[in-house]
Amino acid sequence: MATKSDLRRSSSGHSAFLFELPIGLACVLFYSHLAFAISGRAGLGSEFAVPNILVAGLSLFGLLIGARAPFGLRHVFCLFTLILIAIVPLIEVQKNTLYHARYLDFAAYYPAATWLSLSGMVAFALAYSFVVSRKRVLRVSKERHQSSGSKLVLLILSSTAAVAILAYNNFNYMSVLFRGGELTTRQELSGPGWLIFQYFVYPTPAICAVIHFLSRSRKSFVTLILVLNVLLFNPPTGMARFQAAALYIALFAAAFPLIRTQRHVLSGTITFGLLFVFPLLDRFRRYSGGAMDAGWNSDFLTQGHFDGFQNFATVLAYQMQSGGRQLLGALLFFVPREIWEDKPVGSGAMLATELGFPNSNIAMNLFAEGYLNFGIGGVIGFLAILGLVCAYLDREFRVVEQRARGAMSCFYLFSFGLVFFVLRGDLLNGLAFCFGTLSATFLVFYSCRLVANARPRRASIGR
Repeated sequence: MATKSDLRRSSSGHSAFLFELPIGLACVLFYSHLAFAISGRAGLGSEFAVPNILVAGLSLFGLLIGARAPFGLRHVFCLFTLILIAIVPLIEVQKNTLYHARYLDFAAYYPAATWLSLSGMVAFALAYSFVVSRKRVLRVSKERHQSSGSKLVLLILSSTAAVAILAYNNFNYMSVLFRGGELTTRQELSGPGWLIFQYFVYPTPAICAVIHFLSRSRKSFVTLILVLNVLLFNPPTGMARFQAAALYIALFAAAFPLIRTQRHVLSGTITFGLLFVFPLLDRFRRYSGGAMDAGWNSDFLTQGHFDGFQNFATVLAYQMQSGGRQLLGALLFFVPREIWEDKPVGSGAMLATELGFPNSNIAMNLFAEGYLNFGIGGVIGFLAILGLVCAYLDREFRVVEQRARGAMSCFYLFSFGLVFFVLRGDLLNGLAFCFGTLSATFLVFYSCRLVANARPRRASIGR
């Protein structure tokens, strides 16, 4: 049964949609004109323009609809497809951009990759609609405020992780601050040790801060220390850009409820990050001191940072198939190579190795992962599964509608960046990051819960 707040949100959402619909249609018409013009000049004609326009139109429509959900993982998915499946490939066609392959027949494989991506989008939408249309079971639970013991646990875990990060960087703070270059000096870690540190220990300061903000305990000395630990030991300049996006989007969403409650604020935040913050962070990947160019250039979009779609087209061109082996390697990412000697590498690295690309650190989006594992059925299946997961999280753990600030509510905020990470690929790194963040979130949250539940029992025993 809908509450009064639901009805008010629905009414305002429908009004906003009616206002935004003409603007959206105008944008689609303008984009259609550009797509046909660019595709025609490149010799691809309507074979590429039509599916590209459909991807852009459906993505934009998905960003606008949804009166009761001003934000959600569906919006993240639609933003990904709009920018990385529609706009960026169109720019690549216009500039005849090749990233890694020596040759690629755009006319043959860009239309095919776009149609397959469109089929994956439809599978996502149908799976998503199936879950959200089912009757929702509301879980009523009393909101818990943080006890002094819980705050102490957060401080201890956050500070311990900070010391571990310093130790990994040989207590050289410049190595913490920058992702790579001559200023970095780090311990040698490999296998499970590196996975535990990178995906479990490293994000702990950010996780502690998000849990603290969700408890509504803001104006305190603890808040200051937790935020400083994030800024100092999880600096966005010292990690992979998509990892930075996952941690900092969650932090901002927890600290500023406006991001979670107002239409398009989340989409605008992610878009701003992709177009303006990511180019800046890229300059810290191999920073070795000296002056740095902080200017913005649109060429960033075609310098290989968003190469996932072209890699998908390359997979189609060479008809690469693994029969599910890449998926198995991604699901069993935690198994050491000492035990599994021929354990698959990430799909991007596999593509680079087999085709002799000079750089093995390339993306493999989820559409390409599906095709690489199980062909066309894999594209539809992978995206349908993602739609089910996103719908479940949107329906059950949307923080704006939940009284309880549970572990899954915290993980839900991290999932905005994580879903984008998984969509971009490759799947092995995406799943490892998701599993590590989820495990660390549960460990931190239930450590706080254990201390909070133990204190009343000790007090009662004393009486």
